[in-house]
Amino acid sequence: MTQKHPFARKPSESIEELRDAYARCSAILEAVSEGILIAEVRSLMIRYENPSFCMMLGYSAEELERMSIRQIHPEPDWPHVLEEFRAQARREKLLATNIPCRRKDGTILFADIATIPVLFDGVECNAGFFRDVTERKRMVEALRDSEEKFRLLSLLSPAGVYLTTPAGECLYVNDAWCRMAGLASEEALGMGWVRGLHPDDRQRVQDNWGRMVAARGQWGQEYRFRAGEGKITWVYGVAAAQEDSDGNVVRYAGVNVDITERKRMEEVLRDSEARFRALVEQSLTGIALIQDGKFVYINPRFTELFGYTEDELLGRSPIELVIEADRELVRDNLLKRMEGKIRSAHYEFRARRKDVLADG
Repeated sequence: MTQKHPFARKPSESIEELRDAYARCSAILEAVSEGILIAEVRSLMIRYENPSFCMMLGYSAEELERMSIRQIHPEPDWPHVLEEFRAQARREKLLATNIPCRRKDGTILFADIATIPVLFDGVECNAGFFRDVTERKRMVEALRDSEEKFRLLSLLSPAGVYLTTPAGECLYVNDAWCRMAGLASEEALGMGWVRGLHPDDRQRVQDNWGRMVAARGQWGQEYRFRAGEGKITWVYGVAAAQEDSDGNVVRYAGVNVDITERKRMEEVLRDSEARFRALVEQSLTGIALIQDGKFVYINPRFTELFGYTEDELLGRSPIELVIEADRELVRDNLLKRMEGKIRSAHYEFRARRKDVLADG
């Protein structure tokens, strides 16, 4: 008696099971969102495409099965596409990235194609799984373009440009920043940039930065850099937060503007003003400054001449001190000065002291 193999099946049962397996596989291939394409390795003709692939390129299944894969790629890119296809057929690589595909309407999409060699009706084929990465590629290129523009702008900018973490750790500085701080770019990375600050400003800058980050506020500070040779550079620094898609601050981009010359001019102006005030305060001539028809400054001699205190005169009209008969004369001359019709005027008028009549 012949013993039956435990895994033996009737021919009718095996065919039925194969049909069921084929139906299940077909249902899976038809349902997946990725585009699936099977093409012959030698002839490059398309043998199978799922509905997702048809939708991806805008062709019907009947149209695609009369085409070769060369027809679904831009002609200028075909040598590269064919090289990738052959390498995948030889099992030298699994994934081909950013492969350009031409839709029926002529527009181009980019796909990552994962491929496995298969036998299809006994013919060597590549089964490719297409994932549309057009938007990803666009975003990567936009980011690369943005970064290149930032690099060029920061390279050409006379202002110091920097990038930091929220903790204040330096990620990048441009050449202008390095010249201001007297540090090489490598020395500025991390917390190295702090060494470029004037010793008297270091703690203030770091404390204010920490408070700004904690409050998610705006950064705008004046401070000094001191280079190794003792050169002082005043800067006005501003920075703005860069957030991720969830609104979390990932880094700060900042600019330092050199305000050393402005600071020098301010110092010169303060010195000049102090000298002018000293001269005016000690002058034996009564001096007053009038703005918008009101006293805004009077020197001590002026108060002595008219017998008023400084507080009694500031904010009042000078016309109030002039006797009635001379007010029109004084008013006309003041108006001409304010309108720029005359640069100076020399005339006599009579004014009233607080206690007696005085000639002015």
